[in-house]
Amino acid sequence: MTRDQVLSWTERVLGPSETRRLLLLDHNAAHRVADDRAALDEQDVDLVLVPAGCTALAQPIDIVKPFKDRVRDSWVTWMVEPRPPTAAGNLRQPTRQNVVNWVGRAWDGVGCDVITKAFLRCGVSNALDGSGDDQILEWFPEEIGVALPHDGDAAAAAEENASDASLTSDEESPASDSDEAM
Repeated sequence: MTRDQVLSWTERVLGPSETRRLLLLDHNAAHRVADDRAALDEQDVDLVLVPAGCTALAQPIDIVKPFKDRVRDSWVTWMVEPRPPTAAGNLRQPTRQNVVNWVGRAWDGVGCDVITKAFLRCGVSNALDGSGDDQILEWFPEEIGVALPHDGDAAAAAEENASDASLTSDEESPASDSDEAM
């Protein structure tokens, strides 16, 4: 996908709006439309690029799994139904309409609560006053080595994360030639 295609997509798919929208994209080269932020601003679109290596933390991925599971279930159900083979004796492919129906049913099956929780967990739609910050990454902060603020103590958590990062980087960095000479 090129930058022009991203801009075309925002014009055609997002279209005009009376309210501002947030477009959250990964750090793919085509998504870096920073030069064209004015064009996005005219469309009432705020662009946020997720830094490289942080996609799993900052995108509402909880939406994808239940959706894919439902599509897969529809496909498996279709596959086990008896149908005549093609003239060459092969299994028949599903029609486009079959796939459209599966996708539609799968999307309808993903509830608003799942979507809302997915955005809350990655911090995309939390209240600006910090009242929803306890839901950010509640499922695995220890696994990624990040201390989350408790009881509104964001400064202490930031300081702890900074000191942990400096200790980790010192321990893990290989000794340079100048270090060995000392």
